Amino acid sequence: IVTDGVFSMDGDLAPLAEIHRLSEEFGCRVVVDEAHATGTFGPGGRGTVSAAGLSGQIDVVVGTLGKALGSYGAYVCASAETTGYLTNTSRPFIFSTAPAPPAVGAATRALEILIAEPGRVASLGANAATLRAGLKTRGLDPGDRETPIIPVVIGDAGRTMEACERALANGVFAQGIRPPTVPEGSSRLRLTVMATHTEAEVVRAAAVISEAAIGAGATQSPGSANAGG
Repeated sequence: IVTDGVFSMDGDLAPLAEIHRLSEEFGCRVVVDEAHATGTFGPGGRGTVSAAGLSGQIDVVVGTLGKALGSYGAYVCASAETTGYLTNTSRPFIFSTAPAPPAVGAATRALEILIAEPGRVASLGANAATLRAGLKTRGLDPGDRETPIIPVVIGDAGRTMEACERALANGVFAQGIRPPTVPEGSSRLRLTVMATHTEAEVVRAAAVISEAAIGAGATQSPGSANAGG
């Protein structure tokens, strides 16, 4: 069973406890990609596997150094037998070059900061909750996920990119996502916050994004508190 821990377009969490139960029942291995969870979710930013209480029980955990950790490259955590097998049989690994020392140093330092300052993960979650609340107040539906990935689905690809440009013109980068990355009719602004954003910055971003999205034709929820944004 191969799954993301946090899914990248909607911010959904994989049901890891149930997946682990099924793996034990049917005797299969589990691979979890923590790319969008490393540094952003779970105790001390250790990801969804840790949050589910499954540390050491998942066969293979993979992730990236290029998102929350701010470097580049990726990693695989598994048993010595599995990592030895991958080292000797994975063509992309065999024919790739090692990460540059500055990238390794940057990732190492980012991990050290994460360990020393676990409150950054809580700050990130609080900022994400503030952004969701601000969008909801203005009539948009960013969902109720627990993760920092916040989608504002607009639908039409052209209108989505118009909203992206409107927000950018007002100093807020709200990434427009369109096919083939997402299915036709589900283009959206995919938003994330940082732990270092201030509350005032997040509140302003919510206002700018809402105005941009609604101005580009995003559908508001019925009975919104501030229809028209």
